[in-house]
Amino acid sequence: MNIFAQNTSKLDLQEFCDMDQLHRLIDNWSKSTGMSAVIIDTEGNRTSGSFGMTDFCTLIHDNVKGLEGCRSSWSADKKGIFVCPMGFCDFSIPIELPDGQVLGRVLAGQAISDDRDEEEIVRKAVSYGIDEAEVRAVLPRVCRKTEREIQGSYELLKETLQFFIEKNYHIREADNELKKAPAKNDRVLAQITQIMYSYNLTVDIATGDYTLITGTGMERTVNEYKHHSNKAELTKFQNSIIHPSYADRFNELTNFDSARNNAAENGFKGTLEYPVIYPDDDEFEWHEINVFVDTEEDGRRIANILGRDVTAAHIAQEKRENELRAAADKNRILSELTQMLYSYNLTLNLRTGKYSMIIGTGMTQFMEIFRSTDDYETAYNKKLSYLDPENVPQFAALASLDSLRARTNSNGFIGNLEYAAKTEKGIEWHEINIFLGTDENGDRIANILGRDITEAHEQQEKKERELRASNARDQLLSGVTKMLYSYNMTVNVDTGKYTLITGTGMEDTVARMKATDSYDDIYKRFINAVDDAYLKKGTELMALDNYRGKQFGAGHLGTEEFLLHYTKKPEWHEINVFAGYDEDGNTIINILGRDVTEAHDKADTKAQLEIANASSAAKSAFLFNMSHDIRTPMNAIIGFTELLDKHLDDKELAREYIKKIKTSNEFLLSLINNVLEMARIESGKTTLDESCWNCYAFNDTLYSLFDAQMKEKGIEFTRSVEVEHTEVICDATKLREIFLNILSNALKYTPSGGRVTMRLTEVPSHKAGYAMYKTEIEDTGIGISEEFLPKMFDEFTRERSSTESRVNGTGLGMAIVKRLVDFLGGTIKVESQVGKGTKFTVTIPHRIADKRDNVQSIESDLVYDAEKFKGKRILLAEDNELNAEIAMTILEESGFKTEHAADGIICVDMLEKAAPGYYDLILMDIQMPNMDGYKATKTIRHSADRTKVDIPIIAMTANAFEEDKQNAYKAGMNGHIAKPINVSKLMAALARIL
Repeated sequence: MNIFAQNTSKLDLQEFCDMDQLHRLIDNWSKSTGMSAVIIDTEGNRTSGSFGMTDFCTLIHDNVKGLEGCRSSWSADKKGIFVCPMGFCDFSIPIELPDGQVLGRVLAGQAISDDRDEEEIVRKAVSYGIDEAEVRAVLPRVCRKTEREIQGSYELLKETLQFFIEKNYHIREADNELKKAPAKNDRVLAQITQIMYSYNLTVDIATGDYTLITGTGMERTVNEYKHHSNKAELTKFQNSIIHPSYADRFNELTNFDSARNNAAENGFKGTLEYPVIYPDDDEFEWHEINVFVDTEEDGRRIANILGRDVTAAHIAQEKRENELRAAADKNRILSELTQMLYSYNLTLNLRTGKYSMIIGTGMTQFMEIFRSTDDYETAYNKKLSYLDPENVPQFAALASLDSLRARTNSNGFIGNLEYAAKTEKGIEWHEINIFLGTDENGDRIANILGRDITEAHEQQEKKERELRASNARDQLLSGVTKMLYSYNMTVNVDTGKYTLITGTGMEDTVARMKATDSYDDIYKRFINAVDDAYLKKGTELMALDNYRGKQFGAGHLGTEEFLLHYTKKPEWHEINVFAGYDEDGNTIINILGRDVTEAHDKADTKAQLEIANASSAAKSAFLFNMSHDIRTPMNAIIGFTELLDKHLDDKELAREYIKKIKTSNEFLLSLINNVLEMARIESGKTTLDESCWNCYAFNDTLYSLFDAQMKEKGIEFTRSVEVEHTEVICDATKLREIFLNILSNALKYTPSGGRVTMRLTEVPSHKAGYAMYKTEIEDTGIGISEEFLPKMFDEFTRERSSTESRVNGTGLGMAIVKRLVDFLGGTIKVESQVGKGTKFTVTIPHRIADKRDNVQSIESDLVYDAEKFKGKRILLAEDNELNAEIAMTILEESGFKTEHAADGIICVDMLEKAAPGYYDLILMDIQMPNMDGYKATKTIRHSADRTKVDIPIIAMTANAFEEDKQNAYKAGMNGHIAKPINVSKLMAALARIL
């Protein structure tokens, strides 16, 4: 069919222009815009391959109805932008000369505008009888553009094509003029030069003089030519910029000595491309010269040297060569990939029907077919015998020789097929991929790649079964949501869009969700309403940023209950989050929510009741134990006091009674101290008092405190220290309390003949400047039952009462140890077996001391000389008469003179009235009426009488905690003695100060 019936052209398109240049122009436009193009002549036949044609259009053109539909749009009256039958935006641009002659047409486009309904395109292709799955597989690779981009691409091609046509038209007209009128040669030559070349030198071979016609480009070279008039000078200039390896060829081509008088050398002498580099440049340019020799009418011999810059063309050529090398590499890689990924690759010559083969792995039964012949028809027919009959029509349509030969306009990938084959192993699934092209001899070839995909096919079937099961689960989830939850929100992690399944309850919350399709809006409202105590958990569980770009499998991500303040009445919501993927492979999270306020309130009430009951039971047990344990020493004190009163004359018996009374006193004091210590820890009043200590000295002190007692009981007591850093910053008081409790238990519960071991080691810490110090105390005592181990750090608990174990105790010692270890940032571990012993492992971090820290040692009682106390006068401030009498008696028996002040005011007044130096020291109670000990001390330290300001003052008080000591020092006191009075410690403190 002649689609250019009105054409009157006497020219053929291929005669009119350089088709290679036109093809490059169209190809460059196609690559820059991503759109397809083809050149057709006046008969509607292609004069070129398709530039940038997509797999989609190849699929359509391979279909008879599809090709007819496309050809119907190639009519002569179509110009500009139009929509093809498939719904693509296409261009029709005539190749029209200025004189009105039409030589052909460029059809271009294959782009989908952004407002086009792709489903309409699919339906149209299916109406042609094309498989829908194949259409959907290749449609995403079609170019997509906005209306503005399509218009711009059209204008670019139209203007570029018009410029090309006009340039070639003028060249042809000039050439015609040159043929018609030889007298006009110079003018025509000038026109050709201006159009196609940068310069034309007309050289007089005899004299070397030249004239210059200039075109465009190569300004630096042309300017040099303008400054000279002799060829010898120009040759010198050229040799200064030309690459040395091209200089000889350049000089040979531009040397006209042999042609000086030889008319036989008239005509084209040669052409040369050569690289040049200018002194002020870093990159090469490529120049081309064409040399012609002729004889003028006056007999002069001349040479025309036409030059132009061909750098862009040279770069393009290099690019093409690189592409050819890359193609060769691709062929080699294809062979390697075939051996790795495919069972065979047949290269079939469609003209001869013969093939060569690259062999990979697998499909051994089919390999024998291919090895037995090189005739494709023979192998093809044998292969059909293995196929499932249902697959034969599809296989033939794609892979038969006739079908492949019919695809004369197809290049590249033309399709693939999965099919079932019956082999000796049973049913297998195979896949073939077919590519069409042209070999180096111009023959059409097909590459057919095949492989066994049975395993992949089974996996796909498995996925489909799982998908069906998943869909069933989704339906079930919807039903469960409506029964158990108020909503189920399915959120796309990347886009933040969501869908909602609603259940019952939480109507206000669900209504707020339905008001927006953005999860971010819902999340912001949630964060604004959530109670501060749950803000961190809410952010971790609900923020989409925590899930974006992260790898996690499908499944449950977490459950939390949140206290929310949407209204004046707080609400408790439970939220469950599950991760998964939708049918498109997008990461999603399912958020299921329900109101649990009522259940939470009931649980709180029940929990509070349980806590109260547990606390009441524990306190009852504690009071029972305390009642028993306090009455035990009190009974001893009262009983032995009465016996002492009856047997005062028997000194030995009296001493024994007094010893037992002292032992009961010490135990009673221990009970009281433990109860007070636990109460202090629970109230949060415990403070950290750190200073620098030597590990060996600290360990020595603990060892010395228990060594004598262990020996007395017949227990072997050993210790070891292995540390790198000996000086550390620690709270020695609390550490001593921890290890005294543990060692005391080891002493109590290890029978005679047993063994107690204490080991201190240093363990590296991840925190710079710190080390972990691990203390292990192990005994061979009676051990702890497995049932009691989890409870041993609970308050008010003991495995056995003192009646059962014959060992006194409140059940608070280990609770105090655990609280102190936790307070110091450490850990404690207990291992025990009944009848074999117990091992405590305490690990606590300490800062490593440096040169600026002063190393201290644990205080020990001083040895004092009582003779130094004689004559020393002490003022005792004490409001309790009985306590005052006891203290004064103890002091006077040690040689002191004492005076008593009943409160702080009296104490200050007696000091002010006394002569300077009358009192040597004040023992100050803290809790006194009218003026307490702290205020009395501050009053004395600010006294106007400077002779009495610095008198030593020691606190002697029942305020016995560490901060009480610190408060005493802050008030200006010089020491602290805790009540009840330990006489040896009191005398040691007095000796140290006096």
